[in-house]
Amino acid sequence: MKKFLSLLSLLLTLSLLHGPARSDDSFSRLDSKQYPLIMFAVPYGEENFALMKSMGIDYVHVYGMSKGPLDDARLESIQKYLDLAQKHGLKVMFDMDGHRRVRQEDKALALQETRTLAKKFKDHPALGFWYLYDEPELSRGSSPEVLKRFYDALKEEAPAIPVCVCTSTSSQKPGLDYKWSSFLDTYDLHIFDVYPVKGQVFPAADLSRVTKFNAQALALGKPVVPALQTWNYITIDKYVKQAEDAGQSTANWRYPNVEELRFWNFATLIQGAKGMSYWSYARAAVVPKSNPAWVTQTLKPSVLEFRAFLDTVHPARERKVIETGNENLFMARWDVKGKSYFAVANGSGTAQKLTDTTALSALNKQTLKPWKFTREGALSANTIELAPWEVLVWETS
Repeated sequence: MKKFLSLLSLLLTLSLLHGPARSDDSFSRLDSKQYPLIMFAVPYGEENFALMKSMGIDYVHVYGMSKGPLDDARLESIQKYLDLAQKHGLKVMFDMDGHRRVRQEDKALALQETRTLAKKFKDHPALGFWYLYDEPELSRGSSPEVLKRFYDALKEEAPAIPVCVCTSTSSQKPGLDYKWSSFLDTYDLHIFDVYPVKGQVFPAADLSRVTKFNAQALALGKPVVPALQTWNYITIDKYVKQAEDAGQSTANWRYPNVEELRFWNFATLIQGAKGMSYWSYARAAVVPKSNPAWVTQTLKPSVLEFRAFLDTVHPARERKVIETGNENLFMARWDVKGKSYFAVANGSGTAQKLTDTTALSALNKQTLKPWKFTREGALSANTIELAPWEVLVWETS
């Protein structure tokens, strides 16, 4: 009996060491009820990681994390990044250096390196999921067939850990035989990027490019996480040169404002996204011509208000979509702990009125009060009036 109890104790200890990192409520599980917030391109450092935690971010990522030969120095730097994330209560979107590794000529070596990374780090408690490739549809040597071999290798080594691929919204690049939707079999989680804000005066930027593509991506049936624009085109030299060569001014180029970020956050949640990501911290605050003050004054408050809503209606994924009779208006309801929360987002750069009686009846039966940023007086008995791209939220009192 003592031997049996000793063996049972050992098994329980091992389960505690390896099991909780993949528990049902972990951010790294696709069936999790969590709604993770992910920040791209966060350099290693106590200050950077502390800032991410303070602004409600769940995941950090950095390009080049596994770049180059997997010598002792590289493996040690990966370990340090994961360990620091764990210290700050963050998880890691693990960059597999797919843009280089997948396309290198020696595929056997590349696949072996992929397996080595998976074997060594798959049990680290800060590991969330593998970030396999960034925009494979825009480069040669990264066909769906090639990428599938790397996906299969990761799933063989770590079946429970999701694999993510990020695509652009390009339909097809000239000279290539595949487009963004060609890669369905190479990922468990789909991130997409589209960046509509350049120099337009608010509300002229077409923010609906995000929601329209989100609908297309969701239609493929796999979990989708948008990558929102959190950068200014001024930080990328090629865009500046293109503008200068065309005789265009860059003086009015800007970062998205709070209203634009809020619309993207809430509208894509209502549509059915499984999380949110932001591209990128480095382009927002680290590289030349970036603006760290924008991160603290605009990005951080917008992420924190979204984090507060997600925490309030947890599990945020379990929303009830309300049909509005207007394709430009997104609306949903969350029922949590005896209260109800309603959100409606205007997916248009012009003011909109919601007058659909069925949609309004869901509100009129309740005693409502505006939530946080919501304008007083936006809701009347027969109408909801929304400014361009505006989001309104109410809770039952």
